[in-house]
Amino acid sequence: PIARSARDLDLLLDVLGGPVDADAVGWRLQLPPARFDTPAGMRIGVWFDDDAAPIDREYRALLGAAADQLADAGAKVEDAHPPVNFAEQVALFNAMILPAISPSLDADQQDGLSGSHRQWLRAEEQRTALRRVWAEWYEQHDLLLCPVISVPAFVHQQDDSFMTRQVMINGESRSYMELVSWPGLIGITGHPSAVAPIGRTESGIPVGMQLAGAFLRDRDAIAGARIVEDLLGGFTPPPALAQE
Repeated sequence: PIARSARDLDLLLDVLGGPVDADAVGWRLQLPPARFDTPAGMRIGVWFDDDAAPIDREYRALLGAAADQLADAGAKVEDAHPPVNFAEQVALFNAMILPAISPSLDADQQDGLSGSHRQWLRAEEQRTALRRVWAEWYEQHDLLLCPVISVPAFVHQQDDSFMTRQVMINGESRSYMELVSWPGLIGITGHPSAVAPIGRTESGIPVGMQLAGAFLRDRDAIAGARIVEDLLGGFTPPPALAQE
């Protein structure tokens, strides 16, 4: 869900989180509370750079500034992330999830790219192994900071298909497919992630930062987003939108 603030997102989680009616007979969702409510003592890893998905330089600078402010406020911030291969984990996302959600593929193409049921089971084994690696890393960290996508918002493209479109990143033409790499990296293993606003580019485009928590630590991710909001001032509409 998209909310006006992390506090609203916390309320929404109470409303939306839980079993469907058929499952409610046997189980309940009881997410643990956040383990922190101030920056002091937070253990934060930062993963802003990877050759498999380069980040727009101006956006990268804003991400770094946000991490620095968390450190200045008392959080322990280090350049660290789970010892997984970025490209391999994103490839798993592409294999398991992307064919089903790509708007430019018809049902037959989606089925063809999805592979066989045996391939799915092998991918599920790989995902389970990755989850163990992430769980071990989160024993020493509360949150992982990541980009949302590789670039700030840009003019929507409708030419060609999603699979063949290109986007410019630092003067280099890159595949549209890379834009979903960072959320795919987090989402494929089921880790909760909240996105907090961290400022605007020189052209006035708002940008955000992912704060990913350990499995079922959704409240940690939201609490981290609230702390970032309080430090950086939260979201303010771009001038063009504010005038409407």
